[in-house]
Amino acid sequence: MGEPKRERMFVNFRVGELLEVQGARTGFDNRLEVYGLQYSLYPEIPGYAPGISVGVADLFDRSAQGRGYFLALSYGIAALGETPLDHDLRVHLGFGWEGMPSLFLGFDIPLTNQIFLRAEHTGNHINAALVWRPSNQVELRGAVVRGITNWSIMIRLWAE
Repeated sequence: MGEPKRERMFVNFRVGELLEVQGARTGFDNRLEVYGLQYSLYPEIPGYAPGISVGVADLFDRSAQGRGYFLALSYGIAALGETPLDHDLRVHLGFGWEGMPSLFLGFDIPLTNQIFLRAEHTGNHINAALVWRPSNQVELRGAVVRGITNWSIMIRLWAE
């Protein structure tokens, strides 16, 4: 039968637009540990070039998938026509190896200025999240990733 699927909780700390550190708590373990890192190599140039990031997931190689590495491109597409929203549709394309899917594609759709629908196709899985961003410093997410419920908060520590 195997081990039952558990909920996971994540805390992400973003320093400016360059570095994001992710901590994770899975199931009923009473500890929060560093789970992943993401670093922005090249910022997006709106209307011209995507942003480029690299990262590692499962830093200490403790999950069933194992440690994985990725390279991701992210680009905002301006809304067409008249729109009251302040945010663009965002598209993500990534390449992974080892514990990450070899190719993943995702998007963020602004539903309001504070609520976003996030979806991603990663190999055999379709992941989805509902994101609430009450300010530029805080983001709350509820997601289903590989069939497991995930809750997370992202806190921006410093922004330019």
